[in-house]
Amino acid sequence: MATSGEDNVDVTVESNIEEGYKDADKPTVEAEQQNDDVTPTATSEATGETGAGDAETKTEDVADDEPKSKRSKSRSKSLTADPELVIEHIRVMQAGCEMMKVKGNKQYHRTFWLDEELTNISWNSASKKPFKARILLSSVKEARRGANTEGFKSSGKTFEDEKCFSIIFGSDFKSLDLLCQNASEAEIWINGIRALKHHTDSASRQSQARDRYIKGLFEEADKNNDGTLDFSEIIKLMKLLNVGLSKRVLKKKFKEVDDDLNGTLNFDEFSNLFRELATRPELWNLFIKHTSQPDFMSVSDLQAFLEVQQRSSPVSYEDCEELIELYECSTEGKAAKLLSFDGFTAFMFGKENDIFNFNHKAIFQDMTQPLSHYYIHSSHNTYLLGDQLRSESSVEAYIRALRAGCRCVELDCWDGDNNDPIIYHGHTLTSKILFKDVIAAIRDHAFAKSPYPVILSIENHCSIEQQNIMADYMQDILGEMLYMSPVDDGKEYLPSPEDLVQKVLIKGKKLPKELEDNDDSDGGDVSDEDEAGDIDPRDIEVAREKAESGETPGATAQVSPQQGKFRRTFSFRRRERQDSGSGSAAANTPVKEQAPKKKIKLGRKLSKTVNNIQSVSFKGFSHTFSAGKFNHMSSFGEQGAFKLKGNSGVDFVQYNKRQISRIYPAGKRIDSSNYDPVDMWNSGCQIVALNSQTPGSRMDYNLGKFQQNGGCGYILKPSVMRSEVSLFDPNSREPVPGIVSKTFTIKVISGQHLPKPFGGSKTGEIIDPYVKIELRGLACDNKEFKTKYISDNGFNPVWNETITFTVLFPELCLLRFSIYDSDTLSDDFIGQYTLPLESVERGYRHVHLHTPTWEKIEHATIFVHVTIHDAHHFNMKKLISNKATIEKARRGRKYPEPRYISVPDVDKIFRSSTYLMRESRDLKEDYHFYLLKFKGLVDAKAEASLRESVWLMGFKSKNAKIELILKKKGKIFEVDAKTAHVPNSIAHMFTTFNELNNATVPILDRADDIHSQLTQIFEQAFKKRKDIHDVLSHYGMNAKKIAKGVENYSWTMQIIQSEMIHVSKLKEVALKNLDQIMDAATRVNLEIVEEKVPTIEEAKSLEAIIDVPKTSTNDDKDKDEAGDTTTSAKESDDLVTEVVAAIQLEVVESQPALEETELKVTEASKESERVEQTITVEVDVDKSEIDQQVEISTEPESTEPIKEAEPEPELIAVTKSEDSAEQKDEPQGTSDEQTVEDVPKEEEPTTATDEDKEEPTDTGVDLSQGIVLTVSTDEAQPEVTVQVNTDELHPEATVQVESSPAEEKSSSPPPEADKPPADDKRPDSRASSHSSSSSSSSSSSHSKHEETPDKDENETSPTPEAAADGDSGED
Repeated sequence: MATSGEDNVDVTVESNIEEGYKDADKPTVEAEQQNDDVTPTATSEATGETGAGDAETKTEDVADDEPKSKRSKSRSKSLTADPELVIEHIRVMQAGCEMMKVKGNKQYHRTFWLDEELTNISWNSASKKPFKARILLSSVKEARRGANTEGFKSSGKTFEDEKCFSIIFGSDFKSLDLLCQNASEAEIWINGIRALKHHTDSASRQSQARDRYIKGLFEEADKNNDGTLDFSEIIKLMKLLNVGLSKRVLKKKFKEVDDDLNGTLNFDEFSNLFRELATRPELWNLFIKHTSQPDFMSVSDLQAFLEVQQRSSPVSYEDCEELIELYECSTEGKAAKLLSFDGFTAFMFGKENDIFNFNHKAIFQDMTQPLSHYYIHSSHNTYLLGDQLRSESSVEAYIRALRAGCRCVELDCWDGDNNDPIIYHGHTLTSKILFKDVIAAIRDHAFAKSPYPVILSIENHCSIEQQNIMADYMQDILGEMLYMSPVDDGKEYLPSPEDLVQKVLIKGKKLPKELEDNDDSDGGDVSDEDEAGDIDPRDIEVAREKAESGETPGATAQVSPQQGKFRRTFSFRRRERQDSGSGSAAANTPVKEQAPKKKIKLGRKLSKTVNNIQSVSFKGFSHTFSAGKFNHMSSFGEQGAFKLKGNSGVDFVQYNKRQISRIYPAGKRIDSSNYDPVDMWNSGCQIVALNSQTPGSRMDYNLGKFQQNGGCGYILKPSVMRSEVSLFDPNSREPVPGIVSKTFTIKVISGQHLPKPFGGSKTGEIIDPYVKIELRGLACDNKEFKTKYISDNGFNPVWNETITFTVLFPELCLLRFSIYDSDTLSDDFIGQYTLPLESVERGYRHVHLHTPTWEKIEHATIFVHVTIHDAHHFNMKKLISNKATIEKARRGRKYPEPRYISVPDVDKIFRSSTYLMRESRDLKEDYHFYLLKFKGLVDAKAEASLRESVWLMGFKSKNAKIELILKKKGKIFEVDAKTAHVPNSIAHMFTTFNELNNATVPILDRADDIHSQLTQIFEQAFKKRKDIHDVLSHYGMNAKKIAKGVENYSWTMQIIQSEMIHVSKLKEVALKNLDQIMDAATRVNLEIVEEKVPTIEEAKSLEAIIDVPKTSTNDDKDKDEAGDTTTSAKESDDLVTEVVAAIQLEVVESQPALEETELKVTEASKESERVEQTITVEVDVDKSEIDQQVEISTEPESTEPIKEAEPEPELIAVTKSEDSAEQKDEPQGTSDEQTVEDVPKEEEPTTATDEDKEEPTDTGVDLSQGIVLTVSTDEAQPEVTVQVNTDELHPEATVQVESSPAEEKSSSPPPEADKPPADDKRPDSRASSHSSSSSSSSSSSHSKHEETPDKDENETSPTPEAAADGDSGED
């Protein structure tokens, strides 16, 4: 025995424990939850001290008025609340204690102690070598108080519980059962092991893992225990480690590290050899790429690495200092706050760089939704340890499941001897366990991992008498844990997990209320749901014959080296299994057409324990939707469930929004194999029960999925599977409305310390590994990828292969990495890791491999690089060219369009959302256009942050010797150069940056308003949801049209809701990016100048001097979003607005016919009712005869045709302003001074050519030369020529208008045109303008941009295709 002295104990304990627990106020959620079941310790008889458990806060002590959101944090505190007490316990454990090891009916006196490094519990053994007589703390599952294991029970003796405890360890949950001399000693070891377990998982211990690993390898290779390794022992160790080096190369390296030249290596020399072999070039290259000084990474370097490469949220300088303190190996490096390569390597293996998002290891989802809105971690036939016919039933199986986070366990209850109910797989040869023992185990372990409710799925086959005993056991043993509150009929949904914290729910059959309350009755008949009845009787008979022939019952399935395949100690004659997804079933009939199920008696007492999870037979979706209650749930065999999913997927999802469904494996799976659970999760099924005792890829999906949300056993379903107004088809291959598709790129770089195939020989050949990546979700998202295999290298293989894939529904997807050894006949399984795609971290990450039973394989990893970004249609290479303009981007833009249902009230509501959704989409697409273009110009990747992109802009400018200045204008920024000459490429980069900031302005101004209005529209339409079906029926529609109407309603509600979310997130992103710009500018030392922006009062006073209201058209809005500071010829409406706003127009009215005439640009209004007409404005600018058609809204005009042809109008003479006297001396005939008399009456305006239409005209307009406006409303209306001499936009410039008497009659509108039509309520002002101007636009086509009119609003149900052909926001 090798115990430590007091001096060594003090050094080890105080340096390791205190350091590991100095941040005890923030323990991991998993560690907190695992300690929930710790009870206060007994007072020490010898010292009077209490155990560490006294420092805990029990759940029952939490105040009722404490906020529910904080209960999970206060429910249990870390065992390290009193570090001094923990240190005292560790000292006692290191000193060693005499205990009795209980093994069957034998007991052995042994001395147990904790090693100095706090990594192993060892004991003295006469038959085992020292490295065998120990338990690694990393393999310990729990320290269980009392004599509760099978080992204690099988001894046939009675032990005092307070003196006994068991250490459960290993992938097969072995038990080391120990009897202490007194109760206080047992408490010291129990609480000490639990504290050390938390300490082992902490980052401080993980940083030392490599040293411990090297020492363990050395001890294992030292067969003769002489403290050295010779060359033969090194060769064997290298083969064990899968190092594919030749003997010649290995011999050379051996001699290089053999400092004393004695032909052997001591531990230090071996460490040097191992470190040289394990040095990773890919990590070294990554390290030196981010260091500003040789061989060390500073705090700033580490900060930049985390933010740029690892895509971490802004990391503070102090956080980086703490990481260096935690992971740096040398004392000098810690003092200087520098990270060496060894420290960087340890850091990259730490939890901060794991591929699984560390934040998802805590409960982060909303736990206040109804139970039906969650996936629930579930187990089938939980009591079994092996196959379905002859394996062992065990209470231990329930403990394992509960401590793994399982929230629904199954109990098959049958009559037992002595009126004591039992649990086993009925009609089979499986062993039997007592019902009361299972309930006691559930009481002790139900909430060890998670505080949220546990569901007991009772399959009842007992008599009334033993049913009453079952009810008594549950009430007596579980006590207040048992949820007995009656169902609240006033509610429409189940209670939430948060409402049911620390509660046990019973799922089972229930009697009618009148029968349950009848004291004169002992019960009633209910249908028997015997899942064991699905087993083929011939299989049972074969198993019975095997047992009678001498084969031992209780045989269990054994995992073969090839994962997912099993060797059994017996065989069965089985019929061929039917494909679980084949066949057809009607949606409105029960799943199985078979003889009525037999009836069993249900007692009143047991019936009363069932409330919110009442089991009922499924009678079809129509019956369920009309008569089903929220607390009714049905169980489906896998075949029936897959048929429902295939034939009635939409209805299946709808059913699961309000009610719970349970799916269980087919009875023919007698080997306890599993079906694929992913398709059932895609259908919204909550309780997808699997045989948890059987490893394989299906079980990997289950365990991988339920890692997230703190492993609490409840995962919130996607919103489209919860919303009342959404429809989701799990069989669809089309994009889902409201779900943002994502693009994932995974580069598989290298592997580290890969072991031999699972279950194979450790002395076999060196492996040839390859990586397999699987993506499982919707059928359209399922993908698979394999790398090439690397010959003879499992120690550090390098692949450097990349896969890119786009996922339509990321929230439903699982990502599985697996390693195989390539072989000629069949590839052997080595390890795997599965996780939700939404939990994948970006950047350089390590994938820690696990065994099929989900035990972590020490130091075996895959090194990958992951990039994730929203899927977009922009081509980065094309964006950086000068030809990529926002106009071209808008031209092919697709907008969300509502689908109408031919119900006027609802269609009217939906129609009002069209303009808002188009505006929302424009804001988003324009912003992302400029954002991606800017990233491309600075050579950043699409997934790069704006902070990184601004850094690159600063670096590029610095390299080009250009001094930048960043102007802060309100909330946005503008970049400018102090240098006179700026290269075109740099200037293009600056312009795009400014355009990006200008595109931020409308987002900040409009996002909240758009969100608010869309919310109102959504709420109005939501109130109609329950009447949709009846209203459609009222309109005389058949069933098919009704279904289509409901589908269109749901579709539109989904896209409205998604736009609400998108526009809200867009503003968050815009504000976040503005913060990143400021942060990046500060870090690269850009000069920042804050410019004053006019206040609201100043802006109002500026508007007060303008006589004509400002234009606020949709096209202007698009230009503002784009940051477009130029004005093309096709934008003359903007030009007119600019001119009118810059000068004061004084109209001289010379004819009564013009009394009602106004030159007016109206602001677009979404609510007012009006008819707009288009007038044509001919603009002659700077003698260049730039003719342009623009649209200007006027007051409503008559839409009736003029019956009488009006006489040809005379041209109007326009007098010149006095301020333009110098222009009078110019020759006649120029366009800017020409009088109307010089123009022939029959002259028609110049028509733009097709070439002019394709490309916009440059905007070099000289306003000082004057502008001639020729205004006409239609062929029957006169022309009005207006000459404006602006004298460089002098504010006193005037306009004089004259007209001939012939105009008076034709220019006066009919009386009936004063009021617009009542049904024209188009929210988009562009639509009516298009409709009324189509004829005049075709007759005088001066436009350089051809427009397509929107579909007329008066139509009841415009199709999305028609709407998509309309304008794109460029009127």
